Amino acid sequence: MLSIVLTVAGTRPSEAGPVEDDVRRAHAAVDRVLADDGIGNDWRKYLAIEQLEQQLNLGDQANVRIVRGIRDRFAYDDEAKILKRSPYRPAYHAIEAWLARLELPRSVELPDLVRHAADIATLPATPSVRQTLAQLRRAVDQMDTYFDHFGSEEQKDWRTYLHWTDMKTLLAAAPQPNAEALYAIARRYEGAAPLFRESGAKTIENMAVALRLAVRDLRRAETTGADLKEHLLALANRLQTHLDHPTAATAEAVGEQLGWLRDRDLNHSLLKVIDAHYRRENLYINVSRRLAAAGIEFTEDVKSPIDVEIRGTYFRGENQTRGALGMQWVPNYENALVHFVYQATVATNAYGSDSGVTFHSQGTVRVAGEKQVTLDDTGLRWKSAAAQAIHESDIIDTNADGREIGYVYDEKSLTERAVERLAAADARATLDRRADDAFGAAQKFLMYKMRIPLMKQNAFPAQLEMRTSENNMMLTATQATPCQMAAATDPPDLPPGSDLSFRMHASTITNLAVPLFGGRTMTEPEIETFVDDYLGFVPTGLQTTDASRPWSVTFERQHPITLQLDDGILTVQLRADRFHVGEKEYPAMRIAARYQLAVGKEGLAGVRQTPLEILPKEYQAGQRLGARFSTFRTIFRKRFDRVFPESIPLDRFRLGGNWNWVGDIEIDNFSADDGWLALHYRLPTPAWPPADAQPAEPRRLDAK
Repeated sequence: MLSIVLTVAGTRPSEAGPVEDDVRRAHAAVDRVLADDGIGNDWRKYLAIEQLEQQLNLGDQANVRIVRGIRDRFAYDDEAKILKRSPYRPAYHAIEAWLARLELPRSVELPDLVRHAADIATLPATPSVRQTLAQLRRAVDQMDTYFDHFGSEEQKDWRTYLHWTDMKTLLAAAPQPNAEALYAIARRYEGAAPLFRESGAKTIENMAVALRLAVRDLRRAETTGADLKEHLLALANRLQTHLDHPTAATAEAVGEQLGWLRDRDLNHSLLKVIDAHYRRENLYINVSRRLAAAGIEFTEDVKSPIDVEIRGTYFRGENQTRGALGMQWVPNYENALVHFVYQATVATNAYGSDSGVTFHSQGTVRVAGEKQVTLDDTGLRWKSAAAQAIHESDIIDTNADGREIGYVYDEKSLTERAVERLAAADARATLDRRADDAFGAAQKFLMYKMRIPLMKQNAFPAQLEMRTSENNMMLTATQATPCQMAAATDPPDLPPGSDLSFRMHASTITNLAVPLFGGRTMTEPEIETFVDDYLGFVPTGLQTTDASRPWSVTFERQHPITLQLDDGILTVQLRADRFHVGEKEYPAMRIAARYQLAVGKEGLAGVRQTPLEILPKEYQAGQRLGARFSTFRTIFRKRFDRVFPESIPLDRFRLGGNWNWVGDIEIDNFSADDGWLALHYRLPTPAWPPADAQPAEPRRLDAK
């Protein structure tokens, strides 16, 4: 059984964590800007940059009062509006997150802190359940009105997805709906707003809020002050036990009490403090600007024919377009921002004719456009691109004479304006198309292959954040249900120069497996479909072996699949209450595979260290196994040797799509220790764009 690593120190959290890394990156970004500023020294003094550096070097011994003062210097107001901009605003948020970590009580103080909360515990005043349910019924009426705008089939699909009929039946129940049944439906609404048209997003958000409040108040209505005090005292005792002897069982006991409080939205501040120790982010993904640019940026030098009518004049000739699309990560702490910049120069060589008047013109069209994409926990959002163009041309030759000359030159100016509009529209289309190429497929995958299926099963991360610095986009997540703990230690450091990094705590997989598989019976075809939906392919070991004797597994409810990471060893364990092979049933078992991360002739791989461990689920050391079980084990080893192969290559992989031309990205650094798996990859060398390539800067056309 996997132990969720919850190593507890009697001091503040470690000094080398991602929070401090964010502050260091923000500090470096501010330093670079001030170095190029004519009054940079004055700003350095005002923002206490040297003091900030000194406090960072002190790590977990930093002076909270000094750090709070520095944080306040970065706060913006009407007199310091410049501090609203990058890089100052990201620095403010990074310092504030660091300060929150520094101000945390020590883990050894938590049991007494909870006992004190129990001594003064009172239930918060909340609206009556009748009021909350009335609010929910009003939201239902609004949603019904919104549904009336749909076609009959689309309306039917949404009502089915949202369990609309079941919810109305619950609301009609006397004397009041069942809180847990309503909660099961409410999960469908959380975060569903991005799936609706803009006009319906607010309506579905109102439904989600009304459902959340109704579930909370129904649960609170069944809770007394004595119940709250009892659960807080139990939490204090379980925290103390976990501090003294941390195990997976003690962690689950703590999580159970935290879940009870979380379900009722009680003692929110206390939960935040405990979560900061035991429920930290357990998944980090970093993508470098260099890697993103390799599949997005391009340069062009192309010729294209001119064959167009403008203002009644027919033009024939040739364009020579030299342009480039660049991208930047925009430093931002609230979400991830991507800025696309398109710039092009088009040399035109055209022959025009209108009512017998012909002319030859040459000109230059300078085009600039930009587009910004926002990425957050709801997906991707963008507006149409903006672009402008300036066209300057000369008449090289014409057969016009007299008054016709004046007409030609009058039309020249009007034609230039028309060409500018066409060029700007083309630039906008280019930006919109490239943004859709880069992110459209990702948006559909995240929404329809990840977000919706995970939300249906209550498996979407409790917290998911994206943000950007100059050189990296960072995704962090806490994969945990209300009753689950997550990471209690910070992830390994992010090495410089990595283009794609995965840092995952063992609790990510262990926690995710519970809502996905816990207590569920799945056949081989169902497992194939499940894996294909998420991964887009089915590994050989999970494919059906013999259709005439199909397998099925009923996973254990509490720990269906667990992961353990320590000292370079990765242990995966499957726990099942029963198996079926054809018509035959087999008893509960646990099956474990241990892999060591090692570099061999084929590069980095997880190499299985021993034969599969196949034992009765509740096996105790020294327990004798009969001949019958030995027969079972032979059958199961043959099948599960395919599920857990002897070697899992981790050395390289190919991203595909716009990045296919890059080839395989290769492992650069790795570790598996203290509950964390870290895999860091780099683009192959040489690769485009070069490591020192600078992102294109937006430029207005009126600046020559």
